[in-house]
Amino acid sequence: MKKILFLTVVFSLFLVYQTQAQLRFGIKAGVNIADVSLNDKTFSTDNMTGFQIGPTLEWLMIKNFGLETGVLYSQRGIKIQDASIDKNVGYLDIPVNLKLVLGLSEKIKPYAFAGPYISFNLSGEDISDQWQAESFSAGINLGAGIELFKHVQIGANYGIGLTDDYKSSSLQDIGSLSGKARTWSVTAAVYF
Repeated sequence: MKKILFLTVVFSLFLVYQTQAQLRFGIKAGVNIADVSLNDKTFSTDNMTGFQIGPTLEWLMIKNFGLETGVLYSQRGIKIQDASIDKNVGYLDIPVNLKLVLGLSEKIKPYAFAGPYISFNLSGEDISDQWQAESFSAGINLGAGIELFKHVQIGANYGIGLTDDYKSSSLQDIGSLSGKARTWSVTAAVYF
């Protein structure tokens, strides 16, 4: 009898919880400005511009707090002047961010988010004879933005790579080099 009572209470709380949750789907697009932080300062890197686009999902579970995720095609690149390397690489990014929305008014809502992401290299090709993009990478997102009129969100994001995105096979006299992506993104999302 205690188990039935317990399960009934848990199920009731779950239903109440679900009615409070707000689930929205949308489309996100934006511009990426990526740089690569190399483990050796022998070479200098420059910013590369790319883009991102894909479906996104926002699930606010407790009024103004919840999750944001998506599946985004994202271009990030590597530009090394000293080695004459200049190439964008296509990735499938899957972020899972905790999101806090500040309800200042019904029409304007600032928000902040942070969380991990994983990336899969879709290009599957080497950048040069000596450099290759890794097939998998992961990192952390930090960002903020503003929601306008309940459907449009404009935001900025900084992605910090925690795993190597690029590696050199072997450069003479230097040894193996690797680099982690650092990406600024400015995005716009429309939620339905």
